[in-house]
Formats: sequence, structure tokens, C-alpha cells
Amino acid sequence: MSKKSRKFVFVVAIIAICAVFVALSFSGNILSGRFLQGYSQSDLDLLLQTGSCPKGDFEAVATLQGESFPNADLAGANFDNAMLIKTTFTDADFTGASMLNVFFMDAILVRTKFNKATLSGAKFNNANLENAYFNGADLVSADFTGANLAGADLRNADLDVAILADVKTLKGAKYNEHTVFPPSFFNPRKDHGMVYLK
Repeated sequence: MSKKSRKFVFVVAIIAICAVFVALSFSGNILSGRFLQGYSQSDLDLLLQTGSCPKGDFEAVATLQGESFPNADLAGANFDNAMLIKTTFTDADFTGASMLNVFFMDAILVRTKFNKATLSGAKFNNANLENAYFNGADLVSADFTGANLAGADLRNADLDVAILADVKTLKGAKYNEHTVFPPSFFNPRKDHGMVYLK
């Protein structure tokens, strides 16, 4: 193959790759910084337009990065396997939501309600969960590495096998006799500054 022919093949290949990328962009798979799949488009549109979508289906939203949804009503929504990186849900309501293996890296979740939500395997790495509500939540195997849980309500929460060893703070977090801690977690009041409530 001549040098000129190789150049031609290379240029055609680059054009083909660009055409595929443009086609994906216009088909809705890539949308202004978000790569989304396996979700309900109408639910996502409603969330982006109004900031709320109770009982919406956002399963496997691959990336919803840097968005802000203050006071969002997402009670009963499905966020299983969603990646919500650097997303803000201050004062949002996820009561009863299904959030298996959700990824909240660097998220702002101040005063967010996760009461009775299913959060098994959730990752809250470096998330701000100050004064968040987890009353009755399933947090089995959840990872709170670097998370701020100051003042969070963990009453009746199941934190069995959760990763709490490298949490930023639990100072003022509330728990009761029904809160289940990981086997290696001792002295919530003395060692972590938590508050026991009946």
C-alpha cells in the first residue's frame, strides 16, 4: 500500500469515528456532559425540568454529574446502580426509594431524607450528609469513606457490614437501640460523639 493510500485510509477512519460520535450525541445517549442509559427518558426530562419526579425510574443512569436538585421530591423512585457524582440533592426526599449500589461520590446531600430507602451497597464517598435522615433505611454494605455524617439521623437504620472506619465525622449523629452497626463498630457515643435517642 502506498503512502498516499495509507493516508487516505487513516482520514476515512477518523471521519467514520467522528460520524459515530455525532450519531450517538443526537440519539440522546450523550447529552450535555451526561451519558445515560437504561432509564425512563420521560422521568429524566421531568426531573431536569421541574427538579422532582416521585416514583421515577432512573435505574442505571450512568452519569448525572454536577446537577443540582434542591428540594426534589423523589420519594419511591428507582435509582438502582445510578452514578450521581458531585450532584446536589439538598433537602431532597428519597423516602422509600430503591437505591441499590447507587454511587454518590462528592455529592451534597445536606438534610436529604432517605427514610426507609433501600441503599444496600451504596457508595457515599466524600459526600456531605450533614443532618441527613436515614431512619429505617437499609444501609447494609454501604460505604461512607470520607463522608460527613454530622447530625445525621441513623435511628432504626441497618448499617450491618457498612464501612464506617474512615468516615469524616459522626459527631451529633443520632441512633437508637434498633440501629444495627457493623460488628467492628464500638462505642458510638464515646468514640464517635454520636447521640443516643429512644
